[in-house]
Amino acid sequence: MTFLVAFLPYASSAFVPIHTMPSWLQGFARNQPVTAVVDAIRGSLLGGPIASKVWPAVAWSLAVIAASAALARVLFARRTR
Repeated sequence: MTFLVAFLPYASSAFVPIHTMPSWLQGFARNQPVTAVVDAIRGSLLGGPIASKVWPAVAWSLAVIAASAALARVLFARRTR
C-alpha cells in the first residue's frame, strides 16, 4: 500500500508537465490528488491563478482524510474486538 501512495507524485504534474507524458498516463495524472495540490501550491508561489486550483486541492484533501479516517475506524474496531 505504501508503494501505491509513494508512486502518486511521480504520476502527477509535480516533476514534469502533464502534456509531456504518454497519452495513457495523462488522464490519470490530470485527475489525481497530488496534481491538484501541486498545481495550487505552484500557482500561489509563482503568483499565477489559483482560484480554480485551490478548490479541487481542498476537496481531494478532505476526501483523502475522510477515507483514511473511515478505514482507520474500521480497522481499529476489527482489531479491538
